[in-house]
Amino acid sequence: MQTIDGVTLAANERVALVGQTTASQNGIYIVSSGAWTRSLDTDGGTELTPGGAGLNLAGNVFSIDSTVVVRKFAQTIGDNSATSITVTHGLNTLDVQVQVVLVSTGETVECDVARGTTTQVTLGFAVAPALNAYRVIVQG
Repeated sequence: MQTIDGVTLAANERVALVGQTTASQNGIYIVSSGAWTRSLDTDGGTELTPGGAGLNLAGNVFSIDSTVVVRKFAQTIGDNSATSITVTHGLNTLDVQVQVVLVSTGETVECDVARGTTTQVTLGFAVAPALNAYRVIVQG
């Protein structure tokens, strides 16, 4: 068995090698009892792209860029008459995810969502929701 930093490796596990003296040796390798082999799906520079917006690595320490923080707004909606409900979330972005759930069960409800401005979304329903029947959660 082989170990890296106290972690026992099993055959066919994938290992990321970084900081090699020869930079071209950095990459994803497949663990074997003999010589490790370069993973065929990540053996070229164009197959790996940097990711993790807001995630930083300094040495062996990861940190999170505090400027990339998802904010949330939640509100109970439904008045037993309106099929179109505008929610003012104030998150100042069109890049929001909207989820509507049934208050009584927590089940997700499908409805139309229009991101009209950076501070509002409009929800469209086929039938007017009962009084305070739904909870809308906006993240952005």
